Amino acid sequence: MENTEKSGNKLIFVAACVGWIHDAFNLTIITLLATDIRTAFGVGTLEIGLIFSGQFIATFFGAIVFGSMADRVGRKPALIFSVLWDSIITTLSAFSINFWWLFATRILSGMGVSWGVGYALVSESFGAKPKRRGLAGGFLHSTFIIGFILASVVAQIILPLNLPFGSWRYCFLVSLFPIPLLILFSNKMQESEMMVEYKQEMEKRGKEIRKVPLLDVFKKEKGTYLLVVSAIMLWLSQLVYHNLIDFGPDYIGQISGNERLGTQMVTIVGIFGAIGIIGFGALSDYIGRKICFFINMVIQFISLILFLIANQLIYIPLLILAYIIFGFGQGNSGVQGVWLTELFATGERASTASTVYSFARGFSLSGVFVGFLAILIEDGTGLSSAVSLGWSMGIAIFFCIPLLILPWLLPETKGKILKAIEEEDLKVK
Repeated sequence: MENTEKSGNKLIFVAACVGWIHDAFNLTIITLLATDIRTAFGVGTLEIGLIFSGQFIATFFGAIVFGSMADRVGRKPALIFSVLWDSIITTLSAFSINFWWLFATRILSGMGVSWGVGYALVSESFGAKPKRRGLAGGFLHSTFIIGFILASVVAQIILPLNLPFGSWRYCFLVSLFPIPLLILFSNKMQESEMMVEYKQEMEKRGKEIRKVPLLDVFKKEKGTYLLVVSAIMLWLSQLVYHNLIDFGPDYIGQISGNERLGTQMVTIVGIFGAIGIIGFGALSDYIGRKICFFINMVIQFISLILFLIANQLIYIPLLILAYIIFGFGQGNSGVQGVWLTELFATGERASTASTVYSFARGFSLSGVFVGFLAILIEDGTGLSSAVSLGWSMGIAIFFCIPLLILPWLLPETKGKILKAIEEEDLKVK
């Protein structure tokens, strides 16, 4: 029986990882195809920017849809259907007859997020045995780098082939890779036992599960508080991340005069990020979610100080060190997933985790902010475009300051035993 349970949990974990890898692939591949798409449709940076921002904003609405499905119908069907939706709609991008077809399919595909659903499944599989939940969450989040690498490899292999109708179209077809695995998950993966018990108990008590369970959170003072504070905290952490990372390759290439170095740093930061995410996710099982999140924000704060000094001095070795430290400081991402699922009850767990994270990621919009501020600094000071961009990116240090305080405003959940039915599930149904 124990071996069967372990085997079932492993399949759940693999399914959650596949969903996260596919998210990363889908949201990254468009950035690697931007030049070819501009040429194919005769559009400029503005139109491509609309796709970049639009697909991230769409994840917020997708989180509500698929998070609600997960809390109402079940985690398993919501995870499978969200990845299937993403795969099919992304594939339709390959058949774009004009820019607006591409725009529409990218926005719709952005809705197919499975992050919160996967985390809910994984967290609940560790329901009564929480000692490794942080490690599992950290490892799950770290698999994003596989999606990034996959997108990069696909672009590097397919784009030079000069295929009919444009090689960039064929890159979107790779989005179908999860389909065989989805068939496996559909036939072999179990639904969360906690979710099954929750639905049975609600039916037994004659309580109807709301179509949008997230709305129940706002009926409770504690739930509203937790939702608002966690959303602000994750939103600021996403601002810090995107401020320094989105323009990173371009900035490093400009200030060092070595474009290849900028590209290499993406991989290096990703590797150290994965180490930090797994390491601090595991550490949070021992010393707590709050302190681990706080430690990572201190690390990022220090890295941003080094970044600003390196930018002013145009000292490349220090700049590289700052980026490596910053990547390691991304360990907070290994904490936030399980923390979110532990803050809320079963009936709203997937909805809240999905919506909070997707809000934070979708509305960070650092690209617009950093680009506009860099122009103002360059025009107002006469500094070079590279140094001006660096100062604009370094504004992230001010977003770090409230992040040193916000984690202490949330309850500690280390070692929390999740239950199918909690008091919160019964208050407003």
